[in-house]
Amino acid sequence: MLEEDMQLIRLSKQEFEAACKKHPQYNFMQSIYNADRREKKGVIPHFVGLVNQDEILACAYLSQTKTLRFFSYFECMLGPMLDYHNKEVMDVFFHELTMYIKKHKGIYFLFNPNIIAIERDENAEIVKGGIDHRHIRQRLISLGFRWLENINENPLYTTWYFIKDLSSIQNQEQLMDSFSAKTRYNIRKAMESNIQVVEMTYDELHEFEKILEITANKRNIEAQNLQYLQQFYNSSVTSKHAFFLKAQLDVVDTINKLQEKLDENIDELETVIAESNNLLSKKKKSKINAYKEVIDAYQTRIEQLKQEEQKVIVTSAALFLMTENEMNYFVSGSNEKYNKFFSPYLIQYEAMKRAIELNIPTYNFYSTNGNFNNKPEQEGVYRFKKGFTGVIQEKIGFFDLVINKPIYNIIQQLKKLKP
Repeated sequence: MLEEDMQLIRLSKQEFEAACKKHPQYNFMQSIYNADRREKKGVIPHFVGLVNQDEILACAYLSQTKTLRFFSYFECMLGPMLDYHNKEVMDVFFHELTMYIKKHKGIYFLFNPNIIAIERDENAEIVKGGIDHRHIRQRLISLGFRWLENINENPLYTTWYFIKDLSSIQNQEQLMDSFSAKTRYNIRKAMESNIQVVEMTYDELHEFEKILEITANKRNIEAQNLQYLQQFYNSSVTSKHAFFLKAQLDVVDTINKLQEKLDENIDELETVIAESNNLLSKKKKSKINAYKEVIDAYQTRIEQLKQEEQKVIVTSAALFLMTENEMNYFVSGSNEKYNKFFSPYLIQYEAMKRAIELNIPTYNFYSTNGNFNNKPEQEGVYRFKKGFTGVIQEKIGFFDLVINKPIYNIIQQLKKLKP
C-alpha cells in the first residue's frame, strides 16, 4: 500500500455509520447517535475517513466547537478508529487529520483512542502475558501529540473503566450466578423489599434530576440538569440507543407486605416460645434473639415508611447508552436515605438482563476509580461495580495537539482574565 494512494475524505453520515459499526473499537461516543445529540447543542459534526480506493482504513467522528467566532476546538472522544498497529496507516491518517483540522481553523485537537493500555484483572493488577499496547502511546507521542498523563484529575475525562463480558451468558439465571455472593444477596433483598424497576418517561425526568442533585451534594460535584437529561431522551431514547431506569417503592403496598412478613415472624416466634415450655436451650435462645432482630427491623422499616408523605418513592435512577456491541452505565444517582433497599443493585441487574435479551456482548460500567488509581474517595463505587464481576480496563489515555499556538495562547490568557 502506497502513501500516495491514501487520502482523507469527508464521509456522509451513512458511509460513516456503515464503516464504524464494523470496527472493533466502535462505541457510543463514536456513533452518529451521539453526533446527532451534540449537534442539537450547537456542536458541529465531521465524519472523516482515510480511504484507499474503495476501502476505508480509518474513520472518526470529530466534534467542532466554535471559539472567538472564527476558530474552533476539535475533539474525537474514544476515537479515532483504526489499526494502531499499522504504522503506515497511522502516520498518514494523523498527518492528514491534522491538516484537515487546520484547514477548518481548528486551533486545538483532543482525542482518546478506544485502546487498552495494558490488560488488568478485576483488582487492577496487570495480567501476566496479557495485552500491552503502551507502545501505541509512545508512537502517538513520536507523531507530535502530547500525552495528558494527569487528565484523570478532571471528572469529565476518564481512562479507567470497569467492563463485564456478557457474551457467554445466555439467561438471567446464569447472569445472577456470575455475580459475587454479596451482590446476589443485595439484589434479592431489593426484590424482597418490594423495589420495582421501571423505565422512565420524558415527563418523569425531573425525578431523576432530584436524585442527581442529592448524589451531587453528597459527593460535592456538579449535577447534570434537567435539560441535559431531556436532550439525551430526545436524541437517544427515541432512536432506541439509550434508556432511563428508575427504582421505586409503592409506600402503601410495601407497608402491607412488610406487615404480612412481620406477622409471620411474630407467629413463628410465639410458636418457638410455646414449644420450649420455658426450658430455653442455648440454641433456642439464639433462635429467639434472631427472630427479635428480624421483627425489630420490620417494625423500624414500617414506621419509617409511615412517615413518608409521598405515595411512591424514587430511590435511585440511571441512564444507559447502547450500541450493537456495548451497553454503557452512563449516569446514575441514588438517595442514600433508602440504602437499605439496595435498589441500585436491582437497576444494574435489570439493565444487564436487557443487554442479554438484545445480544449485546459487553457491559461497560464506565468511569471507575478507587484505591488502585489513587482515588480512595471513590473506592466504595468501585467495590459496588466489582461485585457484579468483570475487569478493570485502562485505556492508553488522552492526547492533544495545539495547532495554532498564537490564537490558542490568546484564548488561554482571556480565560484567566474572566472572573
